[in-house]
Amino acid sequence: LAALTGAVFVAISIAGLALPDALQDVARLLVGLAPLGLWLVFSVWAERRAPQPRAGLIVVAVVTALAANAVTIPFIEQVLQPQAWLSHTSAITRIVGYTLSVGVTTEFTKYLVVRYSIWPARIETRMDGLAYAIAASIGFVTVWNLRAVFGPQETLDALAIVVFDTTITGLAGGLVIGYGLSEMALGQPSPFIGPLSLALAALV
Repeated sequence: LAALTGAVFVAISIAGLALPDALQDVARLLVGLAPLGLWLVFSVWAERRAPQPRAGLIVVAVVTALAANAVTIPFIEQVLQPQAWLSHTSAITRIVGYTLSVGVTTEFTKYLVVRYSIWPARIETRMDGLAYAIAASIGFVTVWNLRAVFGPQETLDALAIVVFDTTITGLAGGLVIGYGLSEMALGQPSPFIGPLSLALAALV
């Protein structure tokens, strides 16, 4: 994904490549769907070659995407409205504010989907929790990315950077959620591991 983002940035911003109008929308859609496509190739398709492939990865991604599009993102944009009260505050206030609004609602959605779909039956190793949390993260960031694609017409290189940033931060938070769920299923963790992993994921 970093290589794709860099290639788009170099082609548009440095080399000055100008796509015809007919290809602009197609290129924007391909950039927005690139993280989903890479995940399907390097995770879902690769699972088919495993002796015991993880089942339900696509289901987790789809359910998370539906929850994000129908509930979480409208709640963030129409109820919490963080841009309205955080855009002109100090850096520390923005970090805390976005953690308690966007961060908590986003990561809590991923947690709920994984927790009440495949946990704990399909968590046999700690890597399982990470894999399903990544699936949930991909579902969520795909919705964010498509909203950027069909939103205000940013340049293609700016869109690529937005998609990269959204995807990397979404995956980073999801990995923390996945680790917490794996520990809850397989280890003997503190009862605070769930809230702590959610809080750390929200901060990320």
